[in-house]
Amino acid sequence: MPLAQPRLGPVNGPTILAITSEGSERQGFAYGWQTPATGAPVANLAYMFPFSVSDPYPVVNGFVVNGTAVAGNVDIGIYDTAGNRLVSSGATAQSGTSTIQLLPMSYTLAPGLYYCAFSASSGSANFLRWPASSVWFRIAGHFQQSTAHPLPATATFAAAAQNDIPIFGLTRLTVV
Repeated sequence: MPLAQPRLGPVNGPTILAITSEGSERQGFAYGWQTPATGAPVANLAYMFPFSVSDPYPVVNGFVVNGTAVAGNVDIGIYDTAGNRLVSSGATAQSGTSTIQLLPMSYTLAPGLYYCAFSASSGSANFLRWPASSVWFRIAGHFQQSTAHPLPATATFAAAAQNDIPIFGLTRLTVV
């Protein structure tokens, strides 16, 4: 099982992202973080990032930033540190080009450490993504799991090996 990871995303802010936090931008550039670009994910690969909340946090939606081509389904979920899925949007058709797609989910997180996960069923789908060295993602506590669409009930955490991550996250907002 993974060890406790650094905090990523604004603490109890309206939106939790994989790569926005105190100091993560400076750290990211040091390890090859680049300007966001569109591209296709690895089909059926779950991307997972750690985040923590210090007060109860009501998740209303998961979200992903779609690129210029849509295909297949996407799924966003939340796991505890033991790898148990707490909630998931379920496989949902990717919809809308060059826009933020909301995936409804309703769950209130207690204070603690969690993992947000994203997977897509198609390698032809297109998303806005953060390119960076896989070293940065491993240092930041990211994990991945192959053959994970829709997101499984129990995660098997494996070291991040990808050089980019789709921009996705959680929000307590009903619209963005």
